[in-house]
Amino acid sequence: MTQQRFAVEVLKTAISTIARYETITPPEGDVLLRLSKVADENGRPDLGAKFLAIYVEEFSKKLGGELIMVPKTESRIEHGYVVKKLEGQKQLLFMQRALLVLGAFDYSGDPKISKAADELLDSIGDFAQRCIPNPIVHKLTNAMTAAVAHGVPTQKAIGKTKKKGTKK
Repeated sequence: MTQQRFAVEVLKTAISTIARYETITPPEGDVLLRLSKVADENGRPDLGAKFLAIYVEEFSKKLGGELIMVPKTESRIEHGYVVKKLEGQKQLLFMQRALLVLGAFDYSGDPKISKAADELLDSIGDFAQRCIPNPIVHKLTNAMTAAVAHGVPTQKAIGKTKKKGTKK
């Protein structure tokens, strides 16, 4: 596909925008989501995952924190880190309670507790989706879900897990 056709038909933008992406200013925001979808539809889930990872990292910073996702491998389960400065008593109390819920997921002695923690997490997510009018949060959570499904870490995680001189 020509650059002109890709610009007009796929991204619905001017060819000069595509040229700028390739030379001066990389794409950001919703364009990254569109590029991810295009890559997936054309048999390049590796590129789709990279676009998603950049998107997640970009919006994590806009929310005042950092999300680091590390994908599943043969020797470890997928995992991640959230780094966010907590300010004020309400945020600290919320995080304290969230950590208690997170701990319930690790409690393997009673399946009823794990099930209740799953249900609570679903309820909190549903509540937040309905009540928080923050499209950035919704886009970020959707992109995080897609990135985890792709099994590729965020750019930040790649930098932290890859050692110099080793192949990834």
